[in-house]
Amino acid sequence: MTGSAGPLRGPSISMSFRYTGEFDGRTVLVTGGGSGIGAAVAGEFASAGACVAVADIDAEAAARISAELPGESTSHCVDVANSQQVFRLFKEICRLRDSVDVVVHCAGVDDPDTKTLIAAQQERGERADITAQLSDEQWQRMIDINLSGAFYVVRSSLQHMLPQGRGSIVVIGSQAGVTGVSAYPHYSASKGGVHALCRAVAAEVAGRGIRVNSIAPGEIDTPMLARTPPAMTGTLEVRIPALRRGRPEEVARVALFLASEMAGYVVGETVMVNGGLSTV
Repeated sequence: MTGSAGPLRGPSISMSFRYTGEFDGRTVLVTGGGSGIGAAVAGEFASAGACVAVADIDAEAAARISAELPGESTSHCVDVANSQQVFRLFKEICRLRDSVDVVVHCAGVDDPDTKTLIAAQQERGERADITAQLSDEQWQRMIDINLSGAFYVVRSSLQHMLPQGRGSIVVIGSQAGVTGVSAYPHYSASKGGVHALCRAVAAEVAGRGIRVNSIAPGEIDTPMLARTPPAMTGTLEVRIPALRRGRPEEVARVALFLASEMAGYVVGETVMVNGGLSTV
């Protein structure tokens, strides 16, 4: 070999991880945008230049987050478990804006009562006894909001994106939907269904210009985690290889990436954002 090409050089240190202009003027709907991961997602897309529609069952929370965002934004009240409300939400956004380009579905619930019962049993040194006592109402509430709600949002997204021939859908699931959580079957099943839903739909519509992916967050500092009893969370940082809980914006940035052209060949994936917890 003659001569030398010299050392390999990476990108200039001045380059930053930005989506310059990609989301300018794009309409991004964020459900569950009034708090937690949803609020962080709204902030990331607004900072990237998008017009963000913040939707939440808590109208005041949605309006507050919308008012804090840079650039153009709107706020909307929606119960994602109500298919007609979801349908009207998309119709309203398309009336205000010509299209819906990106949808990030963050709306969801947990079951604080069951968490409290699990924690009490743990503190007494008892084995968990939850599933045999779980009511129909507890099961159905979780399925209605977490799984059916995701379906309604994905369905309405496709009704608007398919005629456009483009779009990106990102759904926030949970690590519980991938690994399952002992004594928390209704939540685990609802989130597992979310990830399966996304994979099935992604395979169906990928050839028509629409990408669907999901995110499975681990332990993230959100209001949902804050109301989890200490008996269930006390050793989290010890078990997580990163030795800390995640921040909502760390999940939001993954959503931003998945919606961007940088992830143009990423289809039907479930991205684990858990500080390495899935490795142990």
